[in-house]
Amino acid sequence: VPNQEAPTRICWSDRNRSTMIRVPLGWAQVHDLGRKLNPQQSETNHVTEGRQTVELRSPDGSAISHLLLAGMTMAAEWGLTHPEALAIADRLYVKGNIFEDRELLGRLQALPKSCVESAHLILEKRSLYERENIFPPSIIEYVANLLLLEKDENMNQYLADLPADDRLHETRKIMHSNLHRH
Repeated sequence: VPNQEAPTRICWSDRNRSTMIRVPLGWAQVHDLGRKLNPQQSETNHVTEGRQTVELRSPDGSAISHLLLAGMTMAAEWGLTHPEALAIADRLYVKGNIFEDRELLGRLQALPKSCVESAHLILEKRSLYERENIFPPSIIEYVANLLLLEKDENMNQYLADLPADDRLHETRKIMHSNLHRH
């Protein structure tokens, strides 16, 4: 979504909130930050290892969280062990607003625009999830079927064609329909 902070492309950044993965400032040179931000804290934190955080910005509130985390763990493991990981990371790193750089935007793979598109991608890439029997085929089929049942491949156009008040009502209805399903 241009000019929004929702990710639409597969990329990462340290500053850009519209990327799929964000590695925010690491505070590498700041020690005992908790005490500096919370003066009432009397103890000094003597931890010396880095505490870098990573933000995964693509999932929504209706995701099946344990499957999402298992899949992200597999992706992290792949990234730590694949011989081409650094080259891929370099290629997918972005600076600035990706929507202002047409060449960059065209080079980055788009995230699925619908649940239906996600289902097709999961089925196409199922071997990545099924390796080492982490996700059994029945789980891949179950998730793909849940996504296909959404029948949302034309939802963006449907919502765009609605008057503003109806669009707001319909959007809220969609957002709240599956929030507590899993």
